Amino acid sequence: MKSPLAYGVLIGCVTAFASMASAAETQTWPWNDKAPVDPALALLTRVDTLKVAITELKTPTLGISVEAQAPTTGFSEVKLTPRIGSQTDGVFAFDVRGRRPQEAAAQALTPVTIDVAYPDAPLGAVAVVEVYAKETCKAFSLKDKTEVACTMNPGSQQAP
Repeated sequence: MKSPLAYGVLIGCVTAFASMASAAETQTWPWNDKAPVDPALALLTRVDTLKVAITELKTPTLGISVEAQAPTTGFSEVKLTPRIGSQTDGVFAFDVRGRRPQEAAAQALTPVTIDVAYPDAPLGAVAVVEVYAKETCKAFSLKDKTEVACTMNPGSQQAP
């Protein structure tokens, strides 16, 4: 028989993943969207945390939550954009980008958060999710349910 504490931890984990999915902005899987990446979106400075989960609420959905650092205050339209790469190796890599402020802004790292849900992601094909910025990268293995090393150096490849 499981202890009440074990059930409490399990319920807490399920609740956390469910709230991540419900708060996330639903978007089209970037590799299904044929629109080019907006060249005005700048690569952010650093990725601090990456959380990835598959939720089974209504439709199985890939949820990605990223905490990153913009180089200045005032960045807008912060989003994940796809990187060039093979779609058959199971590694789906994103850049974290945003629109620079139009007015002069303080040169201070500014935290930003992105919460995205992809209901049309090819869940059977996604083994690892990577998110890149200029200085850092974070990667998460869905198979092993743990953080793993990124396959490229940060800043080594630009978005298409």
